[in-house]
Amino acid sequence: SSILINNVKDSLPQSGSLLDVGTGNGAFLQAFSDQFSDWDLFGYDLNENFKNRVTNISGVRDFFCGELENIENRFDLISAIMVLEHIESPGAFLKKLKSLLKKDGVLLIQVPDLGQNIYDLVVFDHVSHFNRENVVTFSRKLFEHVCLPENQIPKEITILLSQSSGFSRELKIASEELSCGSVNFQGFENILEEIMSIDKKTAVFGTSPIGTFFGGLLGDNLAFFVDEDVSKIGKQHLNKKILHPNEVELNSTILLPFPPSQAMEIQKRLPSLKFIVPIS
Repeated sequence: SSILINNVKDSLPQSGSLLDVGTGNGAFLQAFSDQFSDWDLFGYDLNENFKNRVTNISGVRDFFCGELENIENRFDLISAIMVLEHIESPGAFLKKLKSLLKKDGVLLIQVPDLGQNIYDLVVFDHVSHFNRENVVTFSRKLFEHVCLPENQIPKEITILLSQSSGFSRELKIASEELSCGSVNFQGFENILEEIMSIDKKTAVFGTSPIGTFFGGLLGDNLAFFVDEDVSKIGKQHLNKKILHPNEVELNSTILLPFPPSQAMEIQKRLPSLKFIVPIS
């Protein structure tokens, strides 16, 4: 959240009102409060599980729950961080958020970038998918001003939307920049075929939804999981042990279901392990 805010803060005034939609435990509001002490902050979520935690954040004035249409306030900034991919009708959802903005308000959206991470297709609760090209095209149907900040978080897309002509920091987006985010569905099919052809005991790096999916593809050939999260070590996932990288025998083969750049970083960090990196 702090990195995201750093990437967009030059486009924001020093004071205003912010509604964070899908606020969860308030991580984004906390990070925003740390950098913008003069803003009035508001949280919204489908339930009140973290209401007390959110309302205790410095600058938070209220917490909303229930239907978005019931919110009477209007805001200078609305954030929806990793929310839109969970929405079956993202267009209708964006229209609701747009109606809660002040005339010169800005909408900050953060979504996974399918163009950089084809594995997002297997995250079961991601029902809408975006790359740079389609999120810009989609957003321009609803907002006059669309901005892709120069600094982006890897595997994600940050986009700022506004109706105001005063939103002067709009970036002109080159067509070649957008086309670089195209999605290679055939390549993903090749990856699935490669995984299902494995005929020996193989471990999987990571216990995320993506790791879980590929563990299921391995079936009886799934040996164990490898994870760097110390809180998971010694537990089981899909009835298989979760080992720390330091516990893995050197001759073990480990499937690394990550985008190429991230897979390369893991391989450099753990050079003693034997990885299989699926190729699209």
